[in-house]
Amino acid sequence: MAVPGLVLEIDHIHGHVVSVRLGADGWRPGPPQVRVGRRVIGVTYLASQPASLVTAVCEHGERINLLVVAPRTPGVDAATAMLQAASTGNRLTTAYRAIGPELPGAAAGMRAIDRWEGEGGHL
Repeated sequence: MAVPGLVLEIDHIHGHVVSVRLGADGWRPGPPQVRVGRRVIGVTYLASQPASLVTAVCEHGERINLLVVAPRTPGVDAATAMLQAASTGNRLTTAYRAIGPELPGAAAGMRAIDRWEGEGGHL
């Protein structure tokens, strides 16, 4: 589970994380707590939260929502989601992205790249 590393990164920007919320549908049931350094962070698995959304709650009540590629996401779908998230001017919400990669042009572009690399193109 990558939660401890993620918590440490968020700590540097937003202050200490006290709990993490994961989508139960996409994340394997895991421990209700994880150790991060000398701290123990509560982990909640919510049926109502998409697998592509991780929520970190910081010590002062600030909530950080992160778009992630959920575990067991097929490679093309994961690459499409990351392209979507990194696009300049992207205004899609995490709820929209949670439905799945909905940009046929981006998906088609990724498949073309995959084909090109599979046929000896630049890796």
